[in-house]
Amino acid sequence: MSLDFSAVRDYLPAILSGLGFTILTWIVSSVGAVLLGLAVALLRDSRFAPVRTLARIYIDLLRSVPLIVQIFIVYSGGPAIGLFLDPIPAGVLVLVLHGSAYFAEIFRGGFAAVPRGQIEAAQSFGLHP
Repeated sequence: MSLDFSAVRDYLPAILSGLGFTILTWIVSSVGAVLLGLAVALLRDSRFAPVRTLARIYIDLLRSVPLIVQIFIVYSGGPAIGLFLDPIPAGVLVLVLHGSAYFAEIFRGGFAAVPRGQIEAAQSFGLHP
């Protein structure tokens, strides 16, 4: 018994096109999530309590709501507040927001893992904390 790959061969250009689009969407979403996550992590360690509180609410809210619910809220509920997005931009936006909450916690944990002695040593060389 042999497998027939003629259907795959017929649709290979469409499959490769979809794969390329998926990889592009993943790259854009990942870069956006890392950058926004770094910004949120820095806000989470702010000196100002209201800024810290807003960053913590952002992180906790986006991490606790399932991704599919966030997608439905942005894509289906967005028009109720004037946010009309096509499916792909809506998906990228949700992936960036959702991923940024996780990256913010990753960055925050990394910042917190640096021992105080290393920070003091870096400051003695003139580096910013």
